[in-house]
Amino acid sequence: MKTHTVRFVILLLLGLGAGLAHGVIGGLKMPEKPEAGVPKAPPRVQSEDADTPVSPESSVPVESAEVAGGGGEISEELLNLHEHFLNGTAIILDARTRDEYVEGHIPGSFHAPFEAFIGQVPDYMDLLLGDPGQLIIIYCGGGDCHASESVGAKLKEFGLESVFVFESGYPAWVDAGFEVEQGEGMW
Repeated sequence: MKTHTVRFVILLLLGLGAGLAHGVIGGLKMPEKPEAGVPKAPPRVQSEDADTPVSPESSVPVESAEVAGGGGEISEELLNLHEHFLNGTAIILDARTRDEYVEGHIPGSFHAPFEAFIGQVPDYMDLLLGDPGQLIIIYCGGGDCHASESVGAKLKEFGLESVFVFESGYPAWVDAGFEVEQGEGMW
């Protein structure tokens, strides 16, 4: 009888340990899509006439902007990101993996993967929290990639106010023929 009780207690403890380990490890996974919504499409850069958003390079209204080199029309979302890139009016964060970032990223963007938030506060949060109203635009691989939304939700939890997701992601930037940078970059 005593042997059965000891075995039962050992099995119970092993089961509880396995359940706890599963819960901890399961909690480290990046959510498929965060519950808290992060706005999509960064706001427009405004012309001197506040009613007409423009592309800073060409002063062409958003509705008729085209990709340099004769490509088709580009999305308003992509144009807005490109305008902020050209004007330096936003901090741009890349939420993709380190390998993807090193292979190519938007010039001047900072590597800020969701994993950096697991069990810690990333070092760069001091920079971001310095101005809670600073415009922050986050991108990842587009399509089914939700890393940018996950990072955006975390930044919102820290009290940052102007956080936007570039939903089309890095592939849209590359397809538009915009400048890319390779290497470690910043952070």
